[in-house]
Amino acid sequence: LIDGMEIKSGWVNAAGTLAIGYKVEQDIAADISLAFSGFDENSRASIRLVVMGGNGALRIPVQFGYDGNSNEVSLERTVSLKAGDTIYIIVNRENVDGVQTNGMGELSIALEPAGAVADFGGDFSLENQDGAWSYGKAEYFWGDSEDFTFVKASDKNSDGDGWAADGVEIKKDFISFGGMAAIGYTAKIDVTLRATVTVCGSTADTRADLRVGIKGVDGTTKGKPSFINNPDGNILYVTVNITLKAGETVYFLFSNGASENSDAIPNGNLYITLTEVQA
Repeated sequence: LIDGMEIKSGWVNAAGTLAIGYKVEQDIAADISLAFSGFDENSRASIRLVVMGGNGALRIPVQFGYDGNSNEVSLERTVSLKAGDTIYIIVNRENVDGVQTNGMGELSIALEPAGAVADFGGDFSLENQDGAWSYGKAEYFWGDSEDFTFVKASDKNSDGDGWAADGVEIKKDFISFGGMAAIGYTAKIDVTLRATVTVCGSTADTRADLRVGIKGVDGTTKGKPSFINNPDGNILYVTVNITLKAGETVYFLFSNGASENSDAIPNGNLYITLTEVQA
């Protein structure tokens, strides 16, 4: 009990903003499933999923679920969690059309390992760039048929814990997109992957642009690379499905989305988790 709110096994009273937190002790990709079923037809509740880093900073944008026409609401997400992260499930009563709801009902929360095929950060290798992952920069060509070439990083950074190439730096969980930084993953078999990508900019002004491109074994680009950004914040969080044939490589291309802002330091934390999508 706290301030009129109550939590017990499988049941909540969201008289205020009620929170349940779970802290992870190791890096892990997790499938998260949330569901609230109201006590009666007047019950209404919203659900928020919040991931906070060990430093107390928000790690991905708040995920929100609410159905104003129903007393049931659910939310499902796959997130890449780092050691020390805390997942908060926040349930709040939502009054509808002037009706005072009771905000009571059943709450279910399921956290399961996502069965990651690969995890940039966990799979980062300093010495070997010839495996599934590769790191470097991209030389990008804009126009009617956008294309890019991948240049593998050949030099270690000044601290010896990552790779550097022409203003681009890549190391475990970190990226500097002073140019267009590129991280590639090569499939060994035919597979459809769900990529969950999170970039947390190092300052409030940081903006990251992401392009996702696929190249065949012969180096030919398959279609036009997709473009994703978040102009309103320094956290980019996106989940995309990618289908690869054996030997094909998906490249995640990062560039500075606020190059005209001198305060927008072009670096930050980076997380990429690949999970297999079942047919």
